[in-house]
Amino acid sequence: MVTPAWRPRVRCAHDPRGTSDEGSDLARQGRHPVRDGGCVFTGCHAPAWWCDAHHLVHWIDGGDTSLDNTALLCERHHTQVHHGFTIGWDAGEGRWRTFRPDQTEILTGTLTDTRGDPLPDLHTADPPLFPASPSG
Repeated sequence: MVTPAWRPRVRCAHDPRGTSDEGSDLARQGRHPVRDGGCVFTGCHAPAWWCDAHHLVHWIDGGDTSLDNTALLCERHHTQVHHGFTIGWDAGEGRWRTFRPDQTEILTGTLTDTRGDPLPDLHTADPPLFPASPSG
């Protein structure tokens, strides 16, 4: 039995109710990288291949392992979310929002280079890890 004191340690563990690893299936099918582009924590630019799927509503609390109930977080920010920070999808603005433990929102301005020119959005699809093999 999982007691409330243990919940933070097992929040994103495999959902034992299913017979397949749906989280891995989502990752294999490429749905998270396409939607999230990488870590969704405000200000983070970690690529999708550094990230794990985080359950927004934990399966112990009735949440399912689905694209709608998961978000990509890098190891650092995944740990922060399990220690009081929260993330949520704002459908009206089409973006993720990040909140501190006191529920104040983390906001960032446009990222700029040393001259003050805006940097491009770094949440783009990752290139393939291995080049396509030549046919032949």
